Amino acid sequence: METIETAPVKPPITIDDLDKLDIRVGRIVRVDDVEGSKKLIKMTVGFGGFTRTILSGMKEELAKALDLQPNTLVVVAAGEYATKSVG
Repeated sequence: METIETAPVKPPITIDDLDKLDIRVGRIVRVDDVEGSKKLIKMTVGFGGFTRTILSGMKEELAKALDLQPNTLVVVAAGEYATKSVG
């Protein structure tokens, strides 16, 4: 049997840290390839009254990701931070 290594558990956070996150559950509506990126896919996720585009570094799993739509729920925890990405 193959042994899988897991990432170490991070230290506990405070309730104030948790309160800074916007945690939502949504449904994957669409999954697209991000041209020019070796790792990214673009997911359109519906959250009831609105949708968001989410980039995810799982291009190697694209075939599996395409099977996810439209029946899979995702949990998104977003804080206030800015990122730069390709695509």
